[in-house]
Amino acid sequence: MDVIECLEQTAPRFHGSDENPRNWRLGAFGVNWMKSNLKADWHCLETGAGYTTCVMAQYCKSVITISPLDKEHMRIKSWLVENGFSHENIKFIHDLPQKYLPFLKNIHVDLLLIDGGHAFPYPIIDWYYGSMFLKKDGYLLVDNIEINSVRILYDFLLTESDVWALQDRDEEFSVFQKKKDFSYERVKWIDQVFNK
Repeated sequence: MDVIECLEQTAPRFHGSDENPRNWRLGAFGVNWMKSNLKADWHCLETGAGYTTCVMAQYCKSVITISPLDKEHMRIKSWLVENGFSHENIKFIHDLPQKYLPFLKNIHVDLLLIDGGHAFPYPIIDWYYGSMFLKKDGYLLVDNIEINSVRILYDFLLTESDVWALQDRDEEFSVFQKKKDFSYERVKWIDQVFNK
C-alpha cells in the first residue's frame, strides 16, 4: 500500500499531547501535489513534522525535518515502522527551526516546506534561512497561507516573481519555484516591490 493511502486509512495523530493527540495533516491539495511531483532523487528540508515527513521519506532520497517536539518524531517513526515503511532516510532535528536553521551548513535541497511554527515571525524566519539551501529550480512549499502570519510571507513572495514563481495554490497551500540563486542579505527595502 502506498504511504499516502495508508495515512488516509489510519489517520495517525502525530501532533498534540498524549492526553489530546491531534491530526494536523496537510490538506488534500498539498498531498496530491506532492504525490504528483516529488522525485526519488530529491533532498528535502521541512520545518514542522507530520504527514509530509512520511510522504517525503517514501518518495524522496532524504528528508531533514526540524521541529521542537520529540514526541512527534517518535510517533512518526513508530507509525512508519508499524506500517512497514522505512525512516532511515529521515534526519529528525529536535529543535526550533528559527534557532537551528541559521547554523545549518553545507546542504542543498530540491524542496523546502515551510509548515512549522505559524505565529509571526516564524514562517518568515524559516523561509529566510531555509531558502538559502534551496537549489535553483527547487520548490518552496508554504502551507497554511490562510493564516495572516503566513500570508505575509505568501504575499511577499508574489511580489518577488523574478525569484519566486508561483506554480500552484489553493486556499491553504502554495507552491513556488526558485527561478534563480538569490540572497536577501544585502537587499535594500526601497528596491523591493513589496514596500512600494
